[in-house]
Formats: sequence, structure tokens, C-alpha cells
Amino acid sequence: MAEQFPPLSAATLAAANQVGAWLAQDDLATLPALPQVDVVVLAGNAVIPTIDAACRLAAAQAVPLLISGGVGHSTGYLYEAVRQESRYRTLPVDGRPEAHVLADIAHDYWHIPHSRLGGGGPVTNCGENARFTRTTLESRGLAHRRGIVIQDPTMQRRTMATFARVWQGPRRRRSG
Repeated sequence: MAEQFPPLSAATLAAANQVGAWLAQDDLATLPALPQVDVVVLAGNAVIPTIDAACRLAAAQAVPLLISGGVGHSTGYLYEAVRQESRYRTLPVDGRPEAHVLADIAHDYWHIPHSRLGGGGPVTNCGENARFTRTTLESRGLAHRRGIVIQDPTMQRRTMATFARVWQGPRRRRSG
């Protein structure tokens, strides 16, 4: 995972930062205060500060934390991030779905009770994350008028667009 990249010019770094800032859709930055929510959704990712923010919010507001993430092409990055994080490095990671690793972090380190943790679906992309979240909330009868979706910042805009698409209008049953 530790690859060496050639040095980048200041112009290239500035351009990368500009793209990153656009991708990292932050709808909360414009609010005067963090709203009370019914659920926090954490999409599997390897960015420890993002994972901590989701856990901190769910713990502070005493709301369910719904975690999605299976084993996919980026799961190794989560394993490596957990191994590198001094607080979490003792957690078992190899071969485990992202949702299970993240649930261990939420429970063991943020003291979120298992009764408020949900997830574990075998999802590996944004579309599956959104469908899994909707299905899980509906099947458990969890209130979800207001929620916060948290993802790797470089995936946040795409994740929000996917959630908006999956959640638009009434639930439609598929025939066939």
C-alpha cells in the first residue's frame, strides 16, 4: 500500500486540492449549529478522522449508527489505516468486512451500544450503500426523517448524489 510518488508541482497540488475540495461536499459547514438527527450513516471508508466524526456524532446524539461496507477493492486501505492508528491497531481486520471493523471501533472505542449499531450488509459501492441503508432503516422501522451520511471526503459528493437518487419518491417494488 505504501507507494512512492514523484514530487508534484505547486500548480498540480493546487489543482488536486481544488478538485478534492469540490468532491468533499460539506453540507454542514454552512449551518450555524449541528442539527439533531435520527440516524448517522457511515459508509465504509479508510479515513480515520471521518470514522471518528461519525462515531462521535452518533455517541453524542445517542442515535443509531448504521454502517455499510463489505470487502471490496479499497478494503485493504481500511485495514492499513487501522493498523497505523495507535488507538485501533489491536483490532482484528484481515478478511473482515469494513462494516464489522467499523462497528468494532464504534463499540469498543466510542462506547456505542450494539443495540444502536446496524449494518454489515455485503455492499461494495455507493449504490449498494444507499439501497442497503434504505432497506435496513425501513425493515427495522427506524425513524429517519433527519440523518447525516458520512463518507470518505473524496467520495462524499458521489455518495450524496447516489443517496438522493435511491431515496427520491416513494419506494417502488420491482416486478419480475
